[in-house]
Amino acid sequence: MPNNPEVKMEELKLVFDEFNTAIANGKLEEGVKVRTGESKQSIMDAMKTKEEKLGTEQMLKAMIPLSCTLDHLDVKDSKAILYMTATLPDPEKPTEKYRVEMMVNFAMDEGTWKMDQIMYLMNPDTIKRSPDQTFEPKENFDLNKNTVIGGRIVSVKFEPEYTLVAIRMLDEENLVFLPKKEDLEKSGVKTELLIPWKTLQVEGNPHKTNPLKILGVKTEFVEPTY
Repeated sequence: MPNNPEVKMEELKLVFDEFNTAIANGKLEEGVKVRTGESKQSIMDAMKTKEEKLGTEQMLKAMIPLSCTLDHLDVKDSKAILYMTATLPDPEKPTEKYRVEMMVNFAMDEGTWKMDQIMYLMNPDTIKRSPDQTFEPKENFDLNKNTVIGGRIVSVKFEPEYTLVAIRMLDEENLVFLPKKEDLEKSGVKTELLIPWKTLQVEGNPHKTNPLKILGVKTEFVEPTY
């Protein structure tokens, strides 16, 4: 089955909104109609008693975003991942808000896009970042130690002497220093794939004093899990 580039972020967001609207109005049975069979079953399994049903409904209502920003969409065949940044009310301080990044999976079900699992990631306002992006000599890295990290690409800078790739890994933004673009291409790296939202795994040498800097030695692109 070929990729389905026709689906847009806004279309999948409507499915997400339909589910949340039903939950907000106390119509759980209506809401689960836009969920895939597996995710619907997981919700129903959590509501075998009146107490469990009440708790599940309260939890789902508490997770309804006040607003969402559409960030990115990955589509492959009959599955898709919608990345959003949501603003939610703070459960401990109802008058305050916080932001969280989300991955919402979707799948085609009988010709219709339906919502599958939701994964809540990090608050983008609390991400740890290096105080500087300075390119440093090899001597500043521990060449006797290896480290491996993986995550989505946040940004890429092709500089005359090096390539700087910022990679998000959990609550950190790691700076990976790679050879310059021409040298990467000579080594077989497809530099056209070094773009934001691609997932990259990097093996390299950690900086001696800055835990957020890595001298990259080997890179590998990783396909997202749909």
